Amino acid sequence: MKQLMAIGALVLMATALTGCGGCTKEEAMQKSMEVSTKMQSLAGEDMAKLMELSKKMQDIGNDLTNADDPGEVCEALDDILAELG
Repeated sequence: MKQLMAIGALVLMATALTGCGGCTKEEAMQKSMEVSTKMQSLAGEDMAKLMELSKKMQDIGNDLTNADDPGEVCEALDDILAELG
């Protein structure tokens, strides 16, 4: 449940941001959806890794709560995507 809330928070942040900094709102949304999909599939494969990434996403979400630049969100999502493989 917590991991879904973290994913939801990043999706909401990506939705709220306007395009600037080399990453558009649409790109941030696309990355958020990709993270969501990959994390859902990870739930059946490696619960320990899912919990680790969920914690990281919560931390990122807390750090980016007041982010004005979707580039920051995209960068954070890229890091998560790299860990998801």
